[in-house]
Amino acid sequence: MFLKIGDIRSIAVLGAGVMGPGIAQSYAMGGFETRLWSRSEATLERAGKMLDGNFDTFVEAGVLTREQAAAAHSRISFTTSLERACGGVRYVQETIAEQPEAKVSLFKEVDGLVPPDALIVTNTSFLDPFPLMEEAAPDRLPYFTTAHWYVPAQILPLVEVARGPRTAEETMRSVAELLRACGKTPARLEKFVPGYIVNRIQSLLDTEIFYLLDHGVCDAEQLDLAVKASFVPR
Repeated sequence: MFLKIGDIRSIAVLGAGVMGPGIAQSYAMGGFETRLWSRSEATLERAGKMLDGNFDTFVEAGVLTREQAAAAHSRISFTTSLERACGGVRYVQETIAEQPEAKVSLFKEVDGLVPPDALIVTNTSFLDPFPLMEEAAPDRLPYFTTAHWYVPAQILPLVEVARGPRTAEETMRSVAELLRACGKTPARLEKFVPGYIVNRIQSLLDTEIFYLLDHGVCDAEQLDLAVKASFVPR
């Protein structure tokens, strides 16, 4: 049995470092009760200050009214208890550091805390997450995929959803639908590749940029001028 979006009321965002606060804000702005978790109180305190600033920026820019910002902000809670973060949750967004052992350990813990049909998504960028989930909780693989966000997560629309060897089609559809409900643009990959779509394109651009600069073809000012007068207006 696979979840419908209407079955999801609460979301656990596991990891409150660089990506976690912006991702939590996006889910909360989509109307979901969002629980932001970290093992560190200091990390959660920094995340709280970041969120305060993010919401203020959205109000100042006219993206949200003061009332809308307050309502979304109130949907975010903070906890160092994984049990409290995951209790009753049917959608988990993992966004901790890209360390295989840490992810396997966390997946094992989460497996014992959420219902069997809970969707679990990972923000892993270059590390293949599917063998890690297979090691931690192989029965979860049909309900497991990626939701790979870009910084700043609360502003950039793109979230890349990559299918694993055993990811169910229903999972792919549900994750994409939930992301759209949060105002995001999910891009679907039929299989995982390190870096996904945009990072791989960006790496090729970086290589060519450094080639042009290192070989004296142009200086940085002229490179910047060429890009601004071509790619940007197009």
